[in-house]
Amino acid sequence: MGFITIYHSILYYICLLLIARFILDCTPRILVLYGSFLVFLPLLAVLDDQALLSMTCIVLQVLQFILIKCAFTKVKIQHLLFSYVGLSCINMILVSIPVAIAPAHHLLYDYLICTVISLLCALFCFSKIRHTVRQIIEWTPKYILMICGLLLVSATVISVFISGTVLYTNHEVLNRATQIIVSILLLAICIVLPLIILISVSNSQLRSLTANYEQQIHTQAEHYQNLAAANYEVRRFRHDFRNMSIAIKKLLADGEQDAALKLLQECTQSLDPSPLSFDTGNDIADALLAEKQAKAADFHTEICFNGMIPRQGLSPTDLCVILGNTLDNAIEACQALSANEQKTIVVTSEYRSGFWFLKIHNPIAKSVAIHNNHVATTKANKTLHGFGLYSLHSVVQRYDGEVRLSSTDDCFTVDIDMCVTTPLKHESCLPQ
Repeated sequence: MGFITIYHSILYYICLLLIARFILDCTPRILVLYGSFLVFLPLLAVLDDQALLSMTCIVLQVLQFILIKCAFTKVKIQHLLFSYVGLSCINMILVSIPVAIAPAHHLLYDYLICTVISLLCALFCFSKIRHTVRQIIEWTPKYILMICGLLLVSATVISVFISGTVLYTNHEVLNRATQIIVSILLLAICIVLPLIILISVSNSQLRSLTANYEQQIHTQAEHYQNLAAANYEVRRFRHDFRNMSIAIKKLLADGEQDAALKLLQECTQSLDPSPLSFDTGNDIADALLAEKQAKAADFHTEICFNGMIPRQGLSPTDLCVILGNTLDNAIEACQALSANEQKTIVVTSEYRSGFWFLKIHNPIAKSVAIHNNHVATTKANKTLHGFGLYSLHSVVQRYDGEVRLSSTDDCFTVDIDMCVTTPLKHESCLPQ
């Protein structure tokens, strides 16, 4: 029993470290992390005294949470506690099933099941699904997490006492077949029901966020459409101004000053004095870039655009999501730079054979940690800002595209490749 207790403690601690590092996405203090394993040495000294070993393990488990908090300063204790309870409950319920069948080999079951759970936890932490889990945790209300935890603990306690796992004794609380059936049902309740609740609530939160976010983007897209329409009118005026100037000169030459003055006033009223800042080939993009440049100018930042953006195949809303999110992040990164540093956001766009290639390159104050094309936001409202990146990936995937993020010590780059060969239903209706 002594070795299995130490074995449990070490594997659970490793699992918690993996969860904190990869699922909760916290950067560790390496020295504290490696040094924390020294706390397991006292367990070997009291290995022969089962009572003292159990007491030492309880103290050690409390110490483990403190050590993880020291190694991962941004991790929340409640998340670690929920992870630890989940691992322990699942392990106990899984052990209770074979113990109900053959209690004589309970130690072997403990070793095997604890090892398997730890390996699955490690694989889970390194897989891409960890990003989805992190979003579920962030979008699920705390009281729902508490309810799921209570369900987990309740199912575990019932299963353990029914199967006799608590003391590894073969007492007959229920007959053997009933023990096995009840343990399996409790396992399903323990794992499936909390998952259903979490996924249901997170999906509800996601739908609510999506509705609000899409409404904001729709309003923003209409705003840019209005700006694009105004830009079109300016271009049309400039195109016609040459002919108007000829008419005004003719009227002046004929001595019809009043008619010339009236025509000149009409021209002045319809002229927008603000010049176009960008000419991308897409009216919505022109308006969006012009507005973002005005925002960036407040922080002494310049947006430099090269290339063209396709006019067909992109809905205004999707274009606002792509350019709006990437430029907002780039502008915010430039805010963190000192006043004497060069702040230039370079946007390069290329359209070839139905494929749109977009690259946004901006300076940064320090390197950004990127894991599988995901960045952990440092903003206070992680839900909304994390959702912005989630929305960017979702929009690009609808066009069979890909988002690639990269970072060096002084620059951050977003590469987007998309297929825009098929025009969408919500095309801009501006005159060609």
